[in-house]
Amino acid sequence: MSLTSQSCRLQTQWQQRLRLMVGHNCVHQPVRIVSRALSNTHNGTLKLFHDCQQNIRTNQWYWGVRPKEPKSRRGESLILKNFNTRLHNDYGVVNPPFSLQFRAMSSSRHAIHYARQRNASRGPDLRKCQSIEEIAQMAHDHLENMSPPDIAAFWTLASRFIGRNYRNPGGRPQQQQQQQQDLESQLESVLLRTIGNINRFRTRDLAQTALGFAKIVNIINTRGRGHLQGTPPQIIMHNLLIGEKSLQQQIIFQSIANASMHLLSEFEPRCLSSLAYANAIAGSFQMLNDGNALFVHIAWESIPLLGEFNSQGLANLVWSFEKVGASNPRLFEEVANTIVALDHLGEFTPQNLSNILLAFAKADESNPRLFRKVAEHIIDAPDNHLENFEPLALVNIVLAYATANESDTRLFKKVADHITALNNLLSFKPHELSNMLWAFAKAEVSHPRLFQKVADHIISLHTLGGFKPHALTNIIWSFSKAGESNPKLFKKMARHIVALDNLGDFKPRNLSDILLAFAKAEESNPQLFKVVSDHIVTLDNLGGFDEQALANLVWAYAYSKESNAMLFEKVADHIAALDNREGFKPQAVSDILWAFEKAEVSHPRLFKVVADHIVTLDRGAGSPI
Repeated sequence: MSLTSQSCRLQTQWQQRLRLMVGHNCVHQPVRIVSRALSNTHNGTLKLFHDCQQNIRTNQWYWGVRPKEPKSRRGESLILKNFNTRLHNDYGVVNPPFSLQFRAMSSSRHAIHYARQRNASRGPDLRKCQSIEEIAQMAHDHLENMSPPDIAAFWTLASRFIGRNYRNPGGRPQQQQQQQQDLESQLESVLLRTIGNINRFRTRDLAQTALGFAKIVNIINTRGRGHLQGTPPQIIMHNLLIGEKSLQQQIIFQSIANASMHLLSEFEPRCLSSLAYANAIAGSFQMLNDGNALFVHIAWESIPLLGEFNSQGLANLVWSFEKVGASNPRLFEEVANTIVALDHLGEFTPQNLSNILLAFAKADESNPRLFRKVAEHIIDAPDNHLENFEPLALVNIVLAYATANESDTRLFKKVADHITALNNLLSFKPHELSNMLWAFAKAEVSHPRLFQKVADHIISLHTLGGFKPHALTNIIWSFSKAGESNPKLFKKMARHIVALDNLGDFKPRNLSDILLAFAKAEESNPQLFKVVSDHIVTLDNLGGFDEQALANLVWAYAYSKESNAMLFEKVADHIAALDNREGFKPQAVSDILWAFEKAEVSHPRLFKVVADHIVTLDRGAGSPI
């Protein structure tokens, strides 16, 4: 009998005996553990038996359960303990195969690998530390005794401390400099041990370490703003974990990816989603030796296990794939099928739902059944159900539906009614207000009371300094698109833009969309149009303006009767000098010619170039305008 045949026969026997022990209704998860562990063994079950018998160290296995562990986990651990006992009694196997052993124990969150290491040489109790300096000092002092779980715990705690308010230890400048040098040396020693021992890490260690690294990187990028700013610990972490041109960050995450590749088949759903999430928030997209991206492997391993992912895991998974641009239609489809097949969505938090829908929308993964399922869940819930939604979750829900062109009028109305019933909108950030209005305008769902409430809120603000150019643009565009006239709001927006020192933060499309919205809403504001034209005329070139932005720009000036000869001449010279005008759509060409005619601005060269281009196209020598 071949080794493969013996392996299959023993695998079948193990599954049958497990069913006898725990019953058919409880057997799915343990059987999958056994089957997967055996199927992923390169040399078959008999080789595993041989290996485990050669490595017997003790007849006692640490199947301990944490005192505060959920009852469901304790029950699963007892089932697996019983299974281990029967293997010993029936087959004389003192040590179960390691892949089975680890897979089973990771299901109960207490792998034997961890228990052995903790009992062999206990590492430092990092939980006692209260700052990044304390944890670095303790880790450095116990560096030789730190196991992979200890190292993973270190980076988790470090990610929490690095974001806290920094307290200057005081002392003379020389002392402070020495303290910072000591901290850098200690953190560097832990980092070197992490990378040097990364191949000894098990699945949970890898996922936890990656997540700790990613959170630190994210904090540094969002708060520290680079290696020259931030607190001293953040500057040190930047130099160690990110480095010049992010070279160090790439090395670290590549090391984790390489170490994970051969263990991905053993990753639990939670660890798979954590690994994907860590790479996403760090902006890491690593390629492996087989030519595939790490995310491809994560998708392969996740799809068969989607039924075991919790709501947070599903949300993190699709969010991560969309965040890094890892297109995987099958994964998104299977995630949608998993959610749609559920009896209810009660276990999904508002943030889970909004993140899932927004990921599908941004990834351009159309799935009407998923969007319909979530809409029905929200609509059928009691009226006070939306009180559990944070402003960001509410906004992202409608934003996702509008982006995906899956508009549901009943859902939008329920959200709008909830918002208009609030005492105030102080809990909504500027970009949340702008995205919400954009979603309603894009979905063409009319709700005048909502627009009026947002307008009243913005008008009442002392300053619009918190509104970035994109938010200002979206708000003005949304009111114009929805046909919601509000002269006071437009006047306040215009006054704020005019008062700015310069318009350098505004993208070309922002400027053209703002002026187009003012023109279509017939809100006259000569001062705004003059400030924008003066800004554009002083630009070195108009290379940042695409064809539609140029068309919108001159159309807005012509329609508003705010013609500016210098601006029109600059636009005409730019278009006439282009080597390739194939990007101009017929509507854009028509709007540009109409604007010049309406504004009574003559530019023969522009009209000749456009005419020649049209004649060329008419002869079939080019692409449509």
